[in-house]
Amino acid sequence: MITYGLGTITYRSKDELSLAESPVADINVAIELSKDEYDELNNAMAKVGELIQYTKLFNTVKWNLEDFINTIGSYLQAFIRKDASFLTRRDISLNINKDLLNVLASFRFYLDYMDNPLKDDFEQTLALQRRFTLLRRFDYYYDVL
Repeated sequence: MITYGLGTITYRSKDELSLAESPVADINVAIELSKDEYDELNNAMAKVGELIQYTKLFNTVKWNLEDFINTIGSYLQAFIRKDASFLTRRDISLNINKDLLNVLASFRFYLDYMDNPLKDDFEQTLALQRRFTLLRRFDYYYDVL
């Protein structure tokens, strides 16, 4: 019979282990769960994991945008101070283009990645998903042309 539960597992350290022993020292079940409760908990944990992944991707876009703004800001400050020492470094346009491409590529990846969750989460409102896809395509192809 399978028992479902929520609890903790304590592992032995490498020093305490012999080859014949299990690395698990103790299993402490705090709450016993039914199969339905266990499945519901697993689904909720999967949703939390997805949310964490979406947040990481969004933060990547945000950080790339911050880098782009900081690059432009540093060049503007140098121009205002009439500081020519930055000209000896890499070409200004290369730095700005690199940061801009990072922003655009990460944002495009984020939009593509979010396409499937939108389809799944808003299945009943397909009009919203279709509009999002059309706007995304229009904006992307308009910018390319």
